[in-house]
Amino acid sequence: MVPMPRNYQPRNILTTDRTNLEKAFNHRIETGCSIRTACNLFGVKVSTLGDAFTRSLKESDGRTFVPKHQNIKKVFTDAQEHFIEEYSIKISRMFYGLSTRAFRRMVLKYAEAVGSPAISDVWRRVGMATRDWYYGYMFRHPRLALKAPEGMSLARAMAFNRVNVEVFFKAYVEAVERHSFMQPGFSTWMRVACPL
Repeated sequence: MVPMPRNYQPRNILTTDRTNLEKAFNHRIETGCSIRTACNLFGVKVSTLGDAFTRSLKESDGRTFVPKHQNIKKVFTDAQEHFIEEYSIKISRMFYGLSTRAFRRMVLKYAEAVGSPAISDVWRRVGMATRDWYYGYMFRHPRLALKAPEGMSLARAMAFNRVNVEVFFKAYVEAVERHSFMQPGFSTWMRVACPL
């Protein structure tokens, strides 16, 4: 069995321009010409235009163009995908990067939390989003670069300097002030003890 490519597009969508199909449909309705004549004028396949008329008869009055429905079940809306992207960037700035497997597990938990109706059985069985979904998501969101965690390198150890520590403590103080984790006056003490 040959696996389906990640960027698969159905042939009928690739070969037929929807605007030309709609023009051919409307031309046949307006002029009363044959399907073959309308197809030759607008460069549409006869079978595709015939399918459009059959679909119009089933779902409408037979004289109104009805576009072909895509049976693509999206797990997340565009806004939810954007939220995942922003959350991933936010936690990476808080020095809590995710590996690809941790990211895929988080995505499944988020899908369950928002009550997505399109969670596949494979996701539930393996306990995380599939690799195909992950690579598609990364292609749609090029700002992200999720990598497996590595051991401490010499360059990383050398990066532990005053500037990076100040960035960390600035983010830490902002989080403490925003969420009131500590007693009042703690942030003032932090500013005196660790001036940025």
